[in-house]
Amino acid sequence: MRGKIAALMLLMLLVVSIVYEVKFKVKANPKTITVPDDYPTIQDAINAANPEDVVYVKAGTYNENIVVDKTLSLIGEDANRTIIDGNRKNRDVVKIKANSVTFKGFTIRNSGAESSSNLIYNIPAGVRLEDVMNVNISGNIIINNGLGILIYHSTSNTVSNNSIQNNEWSGVVLVRSPSNIVVQNDIMGNGLTDIIIYESNYNTFYNNCIEQIEVLESNENLFNENKISDVLKIEYSSYNIIKDNLFYNGSVLGTGIYVLNAHKNTVSNNYIEGKPLVYLEDVSDRIIDNAGQVVLVNCSNITVQNLKLSNAFAGIELLASNGVKIVGNELTNNYYGIYLDHSLNNLIHKNSITNNAFGIFLWDSSHNNITCNMIESNVGIGLTLKVSSNNNTVCENFFLENRRAVEFRFSCSSNIFYHNNFINNTHQVTIKTEDCQNLWNVDYPLGGNYWSDYKGVDEKSGPYQDQPGSDGIGDTPYVIDKNNVDMYPLISPFEMPSWSLAVFTYDYNGVGAAVVIGDTWVELIKEGEANGVIQHIDEYSRAVFWNVEPGTYYVNVWHKPLGSVASQEFWAQRTGIVVESGKSTTVEVTRHMPIITSFNVQQAPTKINEPASITVTIKNIDSVKQWVKAKLIIKQESGEWVYQSESESIATQPGEEVTFTFDDFTPNQEGTYYGYAICNIVGGGSLTTDQEGWKYLFCVGEMESAALAFNIYFENQLYDISVEVPYSTYNEILQQIVDSDYCTWYPNISPTVLAQAYYLHCHVTYPSGYPILKVTIFKDSHEITDPNFKTKILSGLLNYCFELFGAAHPAKLEAYYAYMEDWLKAYQDKAYLVQLSNIVSKGVYFATIIAPIIDGIKELYGGTTSEQVKATLSLFFDIMKGYEALKENYGAEKADSIVNVLIQHNLCSSTDYNPLELYGKFEE
Repeated sequence: MRGKIAALMLLMLLVVSIVYEVKFKVKANPKTITVPDDYPTIQDAINAANPEDVVYVKAGTYNENIVVDKTLSLIGEDANRTIIDGNRKNRDVVKIKANSVTFKGFTIRNSGAESSSNLIYNIPAGVRLEDVMNVNISGNIIINNGLGILIYHSTSNTVSNNSIQNNEWSGVVLVRSPSNIVVQNDIMGNGLTDIIIYESNYNTFYNNCIEQIEVLESNENLFNENKISDVLKIEYSSYNIIKDNLFYNGSVLGTGIYVLNAHKNTVSNNYIEGKPLVYLEDVSDRIIDNAGQVVLVNCSNITVQNLKLSNAFAGIELLASNGVKIVGNELTNNYYGIYLDHSLNNLIHKNSITNNAFGIFLWDSSHNNITCNMIESNVGIGLTLKVSSNNNTVCENFFLENRRAVEFRFSCSSNIFYHNNFINNTHQVTIKTEDCQNLWNVDYPLGGNYWSDYKGVDEKSGPYQDQPGSDGIGDTPYVIDKNNVDMYPLISPFEMPSWSLAVFTYDYNGVGAAVVIGDTWVELIKEGEANGVIQHIDEYSRAVFWNVEPGTYYVNVWHKPLGSVASQEFWAQRTGIVVESGKSTTVEVTRHMPIITSFNVQQAPTKINEPASITVTIKNIDSVKQWVKAKLIIKQESGEWVYQSESESIATQPGEEVTFTFDDFTPNQEGTYYGYAICNIVGGGSLTTDQEGWKYLFCVGEMESAALAFNIYFENQLYDISVEVPYSTYNEILQQIVDSDYCTWYPNISPTVLAQAYYLHCHVTYPSGYPILKVTIFKDSHEITDPNFKTKILSGLLNYCFELFGAAHPAKLEAYYAYMEDWLKAYQDKAYLVQLSNIVSKGVYFATIIAPIIDGIKELYGGTTSEQVKATLSLFFDIMKGYEALKENYGAEKADSIVNVLIQHNLCSSTDYNPLELYGKFEE
């Protein structure tokens, strides 16, 4: 696909030059004016120049504030020695007010930094672009100004290969400026933020070295392959793409991504401190155990576990995410250890949160549980609750030696704190709001919290502390303020409960066992004893055993899939686990018993009394020899079992696969048959270790089926494909299409045609659930019988259908409407009128590549809606219609010129070219 897009963009660049070649045929030769040879000042030279002239400035220091108000090239002899100094007059050093200006080779300094208002675009800049387009700023040194470069109300400009450093407010600022390119610049050490993007869309930032970026109310910008040492903040912005960037720590704030009310952004393949930056949006049911930073947006039921996160702006950030479990992580030296924004019902449990600026920060986040964490030595605040963070439970945590252990800001109430230890914090609790009333204890005798600065004594007992005898609770309350009082302060630190043994369990592919559908449990047995105790795993894939006697143990891991035929699967055993008195032990156990790797029909009967041949392949993934056997069960569609058979046992070495063949089943009646395979190990008995099924096997006799019809263009030839599938399953897909948004996305394509493609999409993701009964391929009415060739063609068709309902459908284009509606709709109409029954044949590339085309245009032009881009796309479509269409729309002379360019670049051979050949060139 990447090569295809590159070819398309090459073609677009070629045709743009054709469309506009007449415009530039007649042009006066530009002249070069040299400063100070011809004129003593740069401004005098600009005033004397004609449009398109070159003003060449020799090395020296020029104390000027210049205005460029005509199209010309302003070139300095040497950027290090050709200096324009604004003398801190609080004026822009260079102000560009004309289009298509080239400005390069200067040092720009000393604009001053005082503004007449609090609007950032009123601050003086080293270089200001205002209401201009196609300006090129390159190869300059821009230092010690208020702003480095300000791009205001301007579009399609390029800022490249500049050093923009030590400017007082910001390095590069874009305000209401779309479709600019900022590439290969060093933008570091600028005061407020290195790059500020405000209400500016479709800009590209590529291969820059940057400290901090702030994106405000700006959409569909691209940040690609940058090195970022501070933080990329995305605030109130959507549909931006952040990919292939390297985040590293060079700032006290930490590095990484921070989002504030930002949704529908795409973040992929970024790294922070050498670890993947995990950014998930609209995702559920996932475990994260490898990351350098975690950002979750609108996610649910995610587990973030066992990470070591440091030097990030926010080690873990949740925005509008619920049901997330943050467990067993170490968060150190971050600006925020854990940050929750508008997030509910999350668990923060057993984490070590130390030496951050802010340990845990809750913004408008309620009903969360914060338990059993070590919150220590955070230089700002251990736990912050801000802006209506209510009804949170905070218990059994250590708050140790923080500057402030807990702080409330802006109306946070009804939170409950109990059984926490507040030890040697500079300020135990700080309340910076009047509307703040929380509960600091549970009922007597469970009590409240331990406070290292509590001055009371324990001589009384009882709910009112008026009975004789001590009870471990202070006789007088611990008063924070009148609305926050611990009625039962603990005299001694609360002793946190600890486990004796925690067993983390994993499937053979490293996925936590909790993700695998079914029930998993761990059996703990002491060596020398016959019986043990059982614990089912929790949502963290962990079985926890309490109060285990010291000794040596072994564990067995068992699993029961939902709807399984065998009662349970034996997954793993680990021996030699030592439990010591007073210590908590953690072990990991990964499934290692033999598994089924394939379960296939080799020969499918088509009539009664014709034998079937079915194979089951088993792999020994253990580190020792195992005796294995396979069992096969076959049932009819009614559910009746009609066959059961078990193979002989075979010895397998570690890593070895063995295939068992079952060829003694002969169906005695017509119908659809399904199979179930079981893997057993043998030795002192038989244990099931894996199961697979029920899956469709074959159909005997007449079965109601649906034939899906496609055409596919493959290796410069057109093929007709008929894919036969079970009618009942296809009918379910058809109903899903009718009930879905696809009919809205493709209004001119019938639901039946959509359902055909969507069925194959589902087959890729779940082949046994959406089976293919038969595939027939024809070329020019002759059937193709070569199985390898048929596999290639079918593979291409399946891949197309899978992608069609993923990246290529119009949902991906949704964000473009607001800015490009005037022309996008025209191309969308052309694209989606194509019938999917002609997949990848003449014309279907409109549907398959419309999204990559637009992405490519955005990357090249920044998403501009100029007449140039409109004409380019229009011409592209006409090229793909053939020479006659070109001649009709552009005239014979221009059509011949276009084809000559195509011929020069080996895209076609003559005016009599075949559009399919051209498409083949793109494929290559």
